[in-house]
Amino acid sequence: MRLAPNAAPAADGLYETTPDPIVEAALPNSALTRWLKQGLARGECPLCRVAHKADREYLWNFFEENVHTDAGVTALRAGRGFCLAHGEALCRLEIDGFGSTLGITEIYEVAFAGIVAELDALDGAASAQPAAPCPACVNRERELHANARHLVALLGEDPRSRARYRTTDGLCLPHFALVWPLAAGDTRDVLLTVQRASAHEVLDDLRHDRDGWRRALHLTGGWPAPDDLIGRPEARVAAG
Repeated sequence: MRLAPNAAPAADGLYETTPDPIVEAALPNSALTRWLKQGLARGECPLCRVAHKADREYLWNFFEENVHTDAGVTALRAGRGFCLAHGEALCRLEIDGFGSTLGITEIYEVAFAGIVAELDALDGAASAQPAAPCPACVNRERELHANARHLVALLGEDPRSRARYRTTDGLCLPHFALVWPLAAGDTRDVLLTVQRASAHEVLDDLRHDRDGWRRALHLTGGWPAPDDLIGRPEARVAAG
């Protein structure tokens, strides 16, 4: 760690330092980067891993907590339920995970109470208002933007994460576009080198072996959610 500007010598001759805000922001603790490192270990776009894990955590907690809170009810009614993708994820979590539909029924009872109230208040001369964004999508985007910054920090400050990243296919193109403006210098070089190599390999496979289609789908559209996302999400506790 770089010494903070107000570092002072301690009694043992070493320097006591106050936390350097630049370093703290540059290298987040392991609790905040767990999902990214899981993605790197699996060889997939680390931000796709973040998106899938964020969805599971949000939907699981919605079952247990948010549907019973004022904020959760407000967000659900404003969005008129969840988008198609998160509605399907909700079904996988509830039906495949629990073999039940009670949670979905409760959630959509709340959503449709709001929908019915809106329609009852609508008259022929009024304009129908668009729904607010899906609350799970809002949560996913918040997590992605935070973790995009964390990924840039890992690639810039953590040699092990940088070495692991070089062995992967890099990021899917939508997440590459999210991270690219946040990176600079050597970190940009790493991002671009890995992304170029993956793209060239996929193109070569498509032209000659015809077996690069799956990697092409992943790099352009994102990695699919793995089957291990049905169970209870692991706790995220900030490192002390």
